[in-house]
Amino acid sequence: MKVKILSLIAAAGLFLASCSTSYKSTSNGAAYNVNVPVALQHNFAIAYPDATSIVWNSYDANTVPIDWDLTDWTPLTSSDYVVTFNVGNTPYYAWYDANGNLLGTTSTISDFNYLPYNVSTMLHNQYANYTIEGVQKEMRGTNSAWEIKLKGTDGTTTKLLVDTNGNILKQKTK
Repeated sequence: MKVKILSLIAAAGLFLASCSTSYKSTSNGAAYNVNVPVALQHNFAIAYPDATSIVWNSYDANTVPIDWDLTDWTPLTSSDYVVTFNVGNTPYYAWYDANGNLLGTTSTISDFNYLPYNVSTMLHNQYANYTIEGVQKEMRGTNSAWEIKLKGTDGTTTKLLVDTNGNILKQKTK
């Protein structure tokens, strides 16, 4: 009877172990699905000392949460890196080229009341018949912009890239 119970426990343990993620955890709590250069890891840790839930991957154009065409950032390949992480309760993405240079960072804005005044005013004046479906804050160097996805009452979808002053930098409408 004890052998059966121990066998059952061992089988359950093996089953649970096989269901776990394939991430290679490190002592800093990050997960690496790719080999990230130590210098890049170090630069990231300095730039985002409060980051949690850190996961590194190769760049994959199919999993980008922003409209890359709107950003004008350098095109990336699978030899480049993306890191997902949280700062507080806010999810972030950061993209690095193969040389470890930061291309840009984006974070999800879930409370649209935190949009800059000029951006909110522009939306109210020019897109009164639209509903905000999503906002991403994009940072490149010291410049910030907001990628805003809007849905019109007629069903059209518009994506805007807007600077802090409320100027529309780019627009795509479907």
